[in-house]
Amino acid sequence: MQRSHVVKKDQGQAFELAGDNVVIKVSSDDTGGAYTLMHWTVVAGAAPPPHRHARYDETFYVLRGTLNFLIEDKVVAMTDGDFVRVPAGTRHAYTNNSDATVELLVGMSPGGMEKLFLQAGESETLDLDWYFKEAKEAHQTIYEMG
Repeated sequence: MQRSHVVKKDQGQAFELAGDNVVIKVSSDDTGGAYTLMHWTVVAGAAPPPHRHARYDETFYVLRGTLNFLIEDKVVAMTDGDFVRVPAGTRHAYTNNSDATVELLVGMSPGGMEKLFLQAGESETLDLDWYFKEAKEAHQTIYEMG
């Protein structure tokens, strides 16, 4: 049985990943694997490479700021209040071209990939080779490099 819980704005499992601040508000452990929800503060200049999740739907809700969001081969400018749902298998990425941070709510369904983010964020230095290998093997996520 899943449990209900309240997470206040200054609560959650916080860590840093590639310069971004991430707070897991609800984890896959909390939802029986159904989903996860995270609050991301994306640093200026951040641009994760385009990628596809074979088994995860992902959602992005912009709380504050502006970023360019890539869906397949189309780039869409997103700002406060904008939302995008990325079905499993869809190529996507974002770029924060501004000089300010961008705040996002990021959801994944089913949950589980937040554990990789957390593990990577807890290491002293991010080993990208390890991260991309884990993402591919354990989470069927393929990143485009180069």
